[in-house]
Amino acid sequence: MSQRDWLVGFVLLIVASGCATVIHGTTQTIGVAWSPTGARVTINNGQQVTTPATVDLKRNQNHTFVFEKDGYCSDSFALTSTTSGWVWGNVLLGGLVGGVVDFASGGARKLSQDSVHVSLKPCPDPQQAEESST
Repeated sequence: MSQRDWLVGFVLLIVASGCATVIHGTTQTIGVAWSPTGARVTINNGQQVTTPATVDLKRNQNHTFVFEKDGYCSDSFALTSTTSGWVWGNVLLGGLVGGVVDFASGGARKLSQDSVHVSLKPCPDPQQAEESST
């Protein structure tokens, strides 16, 4: 194998490395909604939004959403981080280098869903509940 062949192979290896990171990045955009609109949502990373909204979250960790609105019972929803199918591109093309790049950057992971939708239920008025029991 000539020096040129080695150089071409090395360049292809670098270009192909990090296949999942190149294809879909290290964050994932998640749509957040609830019925009816206007809930306050706190995400475990400390980020707060009002529905409807979109948020960019790191792919390499789980995320918990807590939905709250006056007059409604709060609710939560969890997204889990799993291995992305794009990692297999590295097994075929990028080998060890690509896998290391993807796992180090978070690109080897994906979140379980692209959107979160929660329907909050009205909470019973504590005063009404007290009056009806007497």
